[in-house]
Amino acid sequence: MIHHGILKDDPRAVYTIDKIRDIIKTMVLDKVLEEVKSTGTGEFMALRASTMCYRQVIGAPQGGTMEGIPCGVCPRIDVCSPEGVISPSTCVYYKKWLQMDF
Repeated sequence: MIHHGILKDDPRAVYTIDKIRDIIKTMVLDKVLEEVKSTGTGEFMALRASTMCYRQVIGAPQGGTMEGIPCGVCPRIDVCSPEGVISPSTCVYYKKWLQMDF
């Protein structure tokens, strides 16, 4: 689980909270991490129920083909445009998704 102490910006830190969130979202898109909500019990006993947590993905990703479309979970979808710096033609996640064998 990602340490729950990463909740506020520290001026001495190398990365801001927004950068850390971007890195985590990228890891979710890459299916290295998965988002889970704490239940407050078991492995989540130290966390309040409904706290968003992340854990390492083990094995094959779950879900259907449509669930795997990267645009649906992209943290940068609001700035993505055909002519922009972030666009479908430059997106590595979109290209990777298009090359999948369905």
